[in-house]
Amino acid sequence: CALVCFEHQQEARQAFKQLAYTKFKDNRPLYLEWAPMNVIGITKPAKEESIVHSEDHNANPTTVEQKEVVTHIEEEEDDDETFNLYVKNLNFNTTEQELIQHFSSIGPCKVFIAKKKDLKQPGKFLSMSYGFVEFKSKTFVDEALKRLQNSELNGHNLELKLASNVKTKRKRQLEKKQRTTKILIRNIPFQANVREIRELF
Repeated sequence: CALVCFEHQQEARQAFKQLAYTKFKDNRPLYLEWAPMNVIGITKPAKEESIVHSEDHNANPTTVEQKEVVTHIEEEEDDDETFNLYVKNLNFNTTEQELIQHFSSIGPCKVFIAKKKDLKQPGKFLSMSYGFVEFKSKTFVDEALKRLQNSELNGHNLELKLASNVKTKRKRQLEKKQRTTKILIRNIPFQANVREIRELF
C-alpha cells in the first residue's frame, strides 16, 4: 500500500472529492473510503512534502494486483453525495456511451464498465460484463430500478442492484464526527509508481 499525507487538510479534502471514481492507469476507477485511524501509525506529514510508503500487497486474482493509497483529509460535512447502481449481465460489446444513453432517460448520470487486460492483444481491454451507473439523486436510482430492471441492451437483460456507495459511507462517517483524517484508495494498478501517485494528488 502507499501512504500519501498532505500538509493542509483542505488540499487533501479537495483531492478526495475530485478523484473519487476518476479513472487512473489501465482505465480503472479509483475507489475511495476512510481508512482506520491507526492504519499506518503516522499522525503528521513531514514538512511540506508528501510521504509515500510502499509495500507488497497480495491482491485477489479476479481483481488483479492492486495498491492502496492512504491520504489525509479534513473533517468537513460532505454535501456532494452520489448514488450508484451495480449493473450486471452487460453484453461484452456494450460501450460506456451506449450505457449512458440507456440510463439517461432516467436522469443525468455517469457510467463505468469494468475491464481487464486483453492478454492476446497487448494494450487493449476486455469488458468484464458488469459496471456502475452514478446518479446525483436517490430518486433517479429508485426510478432506474423500477423502470430499467431486466431492460434489454444489445440483446442482454440487465440486472440492477444498489451498489455500495463510497461517498455515502464517507458522509455517514463524517456525521459521526469521524476522528481519522486518512482515506483508502483502492484499485490502483500494480505498475503505478510513486511519481505517478504524487502527480495524481
